[in-house]
Amino acid sequence: RSQFNDNTEIARQEARAAVSLSADAGEKDDREHIDATMARLDALRSQFNDDPEIALREAMAAFNTIKHAGEKGDWKRVEAMIARLDALRSQFNDDPEIARWEARAAFNISVYAGKKGNWERVDAMMTRLDALRSQFNDDPEIALQEANAALNTIKHAGQKGDWKRVDAMMARLDALRNQFNDNPEIALEEAKAAFNISNHAGQKSDWQRVDAMLARLDALRRQFNDNLEIALEEAKAAVNISNDAGHKGHWQRHDAMLTRLDALRRQFNDNKEIAMGEAKAAVNISSHAGNKGERKRIDMMLQRLIAIADTFGGKLVLGEVEGQPFTLGDAIHYVTRMLDNKP
Repeated sequence: RSQFNDNTEIARQEARAAVSLSADAGEKDDREHIDATMARLDALRSQFNDDPEIALREAMAAFNTIKHAGEKGDWKRVEAMIARLDALRSQFNDDPEIARWEARAAFNISVYAGKKGNWERVDAMMTRLDALRSQFNDDPEIALQEANAALNTIKHAGQKGDWKRVDAMMARLDALRNQFNDNPEIALEEAKAAFNISNHAGQKSDWQRVDAMLARLDALRRQFNDNLEIALEEAKAAVNISNDAGHKGHWQRHDAMLTRLDALRRQFNDNKEIAMGEAKAAVNISSHAGNKGERKRIDMMLQRLIAIADTFGGKLVLGEVEGQPFTLGDAIHYVTRMLDNKP
C-alpha cells in the first residue's frame, strides 16, 4: 500500500480484508494474528480518522474478536474490544451501523456470561443495550439484539430457578413487543422464551407459570398464525408439558396438550418436526400410563403413533436410545409390547 498511501478506497479494501482475517484468526484462537490485524486497523484509523467506512470495519473486527474470545472466557480480550467499540461510538456517536455492532457484541457477551452465571457482566451488557435503545429507539435490529439477550438470560436464569431475573427479562420482551408489535423475529424470541420458561416451570410443577406461558403462546399464534417457527415452539412446549404432567398423573393437563398438538398437526400437516413432537409425547404418555396401569390410554397413544406412521412412514427418527436411532416403527413396537404386558 506504500505506493498508494493516501488512497482512501485502497485503505477501505484493506480494512475489509482485516475483518475477514479477524474472523479466521478468532476461529483458530490465533491471538498473534488477531493482535496484528487490530494493529493494522489502528494504523488505518490513525491515517483516515474521520472515515466512517474504516471505523465500521474496526467495529466489525472487534465484534468478531469478542465472539471468539467470549467463547473461550478470555474476558481480558473481550474488555479490550469493548473499549474499542466505546471509542468508536464516542467519535461516531450517531452512526447506527456501528451502534448495531456494539449491540451484537453486547448480546454475545451476555450469552457467554449467562452460561457462567456471571450476572454482573450480563447486567452490564443489558445496560449497554438500554443505552443503545434509548438513542436508537426505532431501530429494529438493535431491538432484536435486546430480545435475543433477554431470551438467553431467561434460558440460563430459568435453569437456576432465578424467577426474579426471568420475570425482568419477560418485562423487556413485553416492552419490545409493544413497540415492535408486527415484528415476527421479536415475536419468535418471545415464543422461545415462553417455551423455555414453561419447560423449567413444568419440571417444578409450577402450573400457574406454565399456564401463563401457554397463554402467551396462544396470543402469539393468533397474531402470527401461519408462522411455522412460532408453531414449533408451541409444539415443543406441549410435548414437554405433557411429559411433566404424565409424571404426576395429571391426565387432564396432558390431554389438553395433545389437543394442542392435534390442532398444530391439522394446520401443519406435512411438518415432520410437529409430527415427531406428537410421537414423542405419545411415547412418553404411554410410559407414564403403563406405570399406572392405564391400558386404555396406552391404546389411544398407539393409535396416534400408527396414524403418524401412515403419513410419514415408520422410519421417521424420533431420537436415539443407547446410541442407536429410535424410529417411529420402534416406538410403535415399544408401545405394542406394553399392551401385550411384555415390557
